Amino acid sequence: MKGFGVIKYHILLLFVFCGSSLAQLTRYVDKAQFVDAVPPIVATESFEDLATDASSAQRNTIELAQVTISTLDTSLSVHNTPEYGQQPTDGSQYVRISGGDEPGGREITFDFITPVNWFGLNIIDWGDGTVNGSGELVARVDCTEYIDITQGTKPDGNVTFFGFSSNNPFDCITIYNDIPTDSWAIDELYFATPEPATAVIFAAGTLMLARRRKK
Repeated sequence: MKGFGVIKYHILLLFVFCGSSLAQLTRYVDKAQFVDAVPPIVATESFEDLATDASSAQRNTIELAQVTISTLDTSLSVHNTPEYGQQPTDGSQYVRISGGDEPGGREITFDFITPVNWFGLNIIDWGDGTVNGSGELVARVDCTEYIDITQGTKPDGNVTFFGFSSNNPFDCITIYNDIPTDSWAIDELYFATPEPATAVIFAAGTLMLARRRKK
């Protein structure tokens, strides 16, 4: 779990190797800027069509049309009643990730049926509980691209938008919270693939960067 490492919060652009390709990740902390930057959104998800759960920590998998959300244990549940600082940010339903007493943090993974180049979501009520970890929320994209989302203690009911784009399509994202006792929530998933013209620009940019590194 500690292998996620620490990446400073202010980094907005980074270059890392994933296999033999060079990936460019651009990070967003403002939802409006993210939505303006991406092509027409291919899909959004606010969990409004899911059956709700009577109590927390009921599921380890949530199957959606274009993405599967999963955890290593049954810490997921769907709710339509705000409580403990967790609430929907769109519509009336949201997904909760419940904390526990066992050592180690919580992972939540998004597996896409079709690879995407943009991903964003609202993270709700993270980091307001007892900090038994370092207080970092980080993301891992496919192989070894790590992005810091946020860190430190937050007020009850806080909402953090996290989004990024990549010039290389990806089909898996894992978000890791190293505070095992913290319960938090997510709502408003955004994910998109580039339009044909944008895809050509991305590919050209990647090729140019690779050539520069070889010189």
